Amino acid sequence: NINSVDQLYIDTAFKTPRLIEKREMMFGDMSRTGVPFSKDPHVVYHGGRYLMYYSIPPKKGDEKSGWNIGIVESRDLIDWKQPVDAPILFPQLPWEGECIEGASITIQNNKMYMFYAGAYNNWPQQVGVAVSDNGLTWKRVFDEPFLSPKEWMIALESLKYTNV
Repeated sequence: NINSVDQLYIDTAFKTPRLIEKREMMFGDMSRTGVPFSKDPHVVYHGGRYLMYYSIPPKKGDEKSGWNIGIVESRDLIDWKQPVDAPILFPQLPWEGECIEGASITIQNNKMYMFYAGAYNNWPQQVGVAVSDNGLTWKRVFDEPFLSPKEWMIALESLKYTNV
């Protein structure tokens, strides 16, 4: 039931464009809390599909499960499915505390690098790096943070003297 022009868009997948009902991209992970939730989404295109990484909260009733990174994939940016049943990255190293969140992905030489925040409110937040060939399985590059608050302060101090 289409009520207005705002609900229509041109489907360019056909040689002769046709108007169809507009569908919105929506995704909420319900695996942890029972309600849809996906914080800090970051979408990249890799391997013929879109991958969306997002932060998910601790499991309901298990605060020690911590914040983790989840993933969904899509071919059209509308319909999303979870390619794995568990978070793809979760706190394991002492400096990460009980929180990993805020994934940001870059692709270099067909390898994916994830920069993520660890520790959050537990300790001063720090940045870690993980690497992947397929976007689903990740290996930490370092056992220590890639960027800690000390490095942040040095970087911020140096910005005072530039035109950035």
